[in-house]
Amino acid sequence: MSSATAPPRRLTSLNDEVMASLELGNIERFTWTSDGFNEDGIVVYPPDFQPDRKYPLVLYIHGGPQAASTRTFSMLAATLRRARLVVFSPNYRGSDNLGNAYQRAIFNDAGAGPGRDVNGRPRRAGEARLHRSRPHRRFRAGRTAVTWTSWLIGHSNIWKAAVSGAGGVNNLAHEYALSDNNIHLRLFSRLDRPYDPKFAKAYTEQSPIT
Repeated sequence: MSSATAPPRRLTSLNDEVMASLELGNIERFTWTSDGFNEDGIVVYPPDFQPDRKYPLVLYIHGGPQAASTRTFSMLAATLRRARLVVFSPNYRGSDNLGNAYQRAIFNDAGAGPGRDVNGRPRRAGEARLHRSRPHRRFRAGRTAVTWTSWLIGHSNIWKAAVSGAGGVNNLAHEYALSDNNIHLRLFSRLDRPYDPKFAKAYTEQSPIT
């Protein structure tokens, strides 16, 4: 029987031949600071990445928020990089890979806080740091696409393209009223009912639709 401190042991060789035939490109961790947090994300490069070329950038942002982008195989990221795109997957506050305080920092701050972690404005945010860093300064100006669109496209016009896949909740009051997630929402946001004037403003401010 293995122990919690034992090294990982491979159990299967399923799909070895398929994986060996794929050109996947390099994956590396990228770090920055925002609002006093030490944050990170994953940069995925095309298989034939050339440092002297400039590439369009795609922000591929995980859902959750209790999840994280790590240096593991991602089907969508692999598809995008084979299209000669560089993929940046930032772990915004609420992600579960950087400790409990970082995960809890999204309480009652589901839009603005993560938006500051990710967006190219202000300049301390993840995407802006990636653009300015070396050796990552290889992205075409005005050629950034984003997949976490509802909040970000409402707060910045820097995006060349935006696709909302599993787009999340645009109106938090509607989520409370129409879904089975209302109790979880109250615990997660530390707010009571959106119909109570004491809490209605916070629901409105954190809803991408407004």
